[in-house]
Amino acid sequence: MARLYRAGSAGMMRSLQWPGTDDLPDPESLFTSLATGKPPRAHGITATAERAPGSPGLRPITADRRRSPALWTIAGGRGVTVGVVGWPVTFPVEQVNGFMVADGYEPGARSDHGYLHPPDALGTGGSPGEPLALSAASAQVAALDPELALAFNRDLAALGSGLALYRVYQPGLAFFRFTSLDLAAHRFWQYHEPRYLEVMATRGTLIDKDRAAALAGVVSGACAFFDEWLGMLSERLPEKATLIVVSAHGMRGVGMTDYLHLDMTRLVGLLPADLLEAGALLTDLDVSAGSRRSLYLEMKGNQTDGNAAARRELLSRTALALRALRTEQGEPLLSSVTVNETPRPGEPDLEFHENMGINPSGSIRFGESSRPVTSLFRRYSDDFGAHDRDGMILAAGDGIVTGRTGWSADLYDLAPTALTLLGLPLADDMPGRPLEEFLAAGSQAERTRIPSYDDLFIPIAPKHRPEADIAREIERLRSLSHLWR
Repeated sequence: MARLYRAGSAGMMRSLQWPGTDDLPDPESLFTSLATGKPPRAHGITATAERAPGSPGLRPITADRRRSPALWTIAGGRGVTVGVVGWPVTFPVEQVNGFMVADGYEPGARSDHGYLHPPDALGTGGSPGEPLALSAASAQVAALDPELALAFNRDLAALGSGLALYRVYQPGLAFFRFTSLDLAAHRFWQYHEPRYLEVMATRGTLIDKDRAAALAGVVSGACAFFDEWLGMLSERLPEKATLIVVSAHGMRGVGMTDYLHLDMTRLVGLLPADLLEAGALLTDLDVSAGSRRSLYLEMKGNQTDGNAAARRELLSRTALALRALRTEQGEPLLSSVTVNETPRPGEPDLEFHENMGINPSGSIRFGESSRPVTSLFRRYSDDFGAHDRDGMILAAGDGIVTGRTGWSADLYDLAPTALTLLGLPLADDMPGRPLEEFLAAGSQAERTRIPSYDDLFIPIAPKHRPEADIAREIERLRSLSHLWR
């Protein structure tokens, strides 16, 4: 990283927030905005997971939910060979002009499950690709925790698969993703910033001092592993390559409200009894972290299936009841409530944001009595690392100036910058801009513009992972606090 920093330019990357809140969209939304240049509501990926129809369980959000072309589709449609490895929400894979290894691919997995394009890209046996090994220092860090070791080895395996395909296809645009640092920061921040160990102690957790001392190096160790991983990648790139390193969000220690949110069962209990008497079943299934929550509505006997008017009335009445929830001091319990008039299978009927600025000493009316607002909340995770809005961006190589620092960019700026480096027109429906801060003069020639690249978008046929893969991925997302436990 230091070598790339000296050879290129670096600045702060401002991530996204849901309008009117301090809440970041889910990582899958952020990474899709990086790749499409569009807001989550425009590209359609607004959550990490969705409900499996006919089941109380969750399944990861899939690429068929995306409504906008990603950079790999745009570049491929303009004749550029592309490669994508492990990028979020790339399952099932697209028929790209090049290769794609979907997120969640395991070396040796059968190729007919939608993880690879072309299906035999890594051979019929699912070759692990280029053999890469952890350094002794990284192996020592990985040995501290089984989940950390699994994350390190997954990152290494994904890079090995990607590099093997990169060597064959020589793409003009390639995407690689590193995940271990996110897990390390979520799970081990309390050892990185020891003041949180005092918080653990107040919750009754006994702290093993020797274990805490060993785990104090996990976050910095994951950074060092990323440095090695990046070195393996950059050393294998062509001499004239341009390398952009970007984080979709930053990390920080938790604050007072992180992971402390409304208990959905208690929230549903506050709604008027006549909603239940009318036959409605309110299903409290959380499909995202942060203060944006989801609610599924059903009717006894599946009456909503054949009665659209009854369903609309139920949605309208429930939304009104949610909006009316206020403390006895007049503060709304929810800052916004949105009705999904035509949800696709798996999507929630209602989404809402909690009012995270509510007075914790307030109370709310419940039937003939009142209860403290704090009694409606519960802690959804014991992790001490949380997502932060400020990430970073570093660029080096062909077309990049040297030594420019101290500037900042928006997450939307990556896609227009990539289009500029590829010599492709900018699109009017992408809100970002090319990052002149680090683009060399040759990249700043007069640029053409088009209204949109949406004409290149081809909807992806719905497909879901095998059940065992779904269960594994949902558990991984929960271990990261990307889904509530």
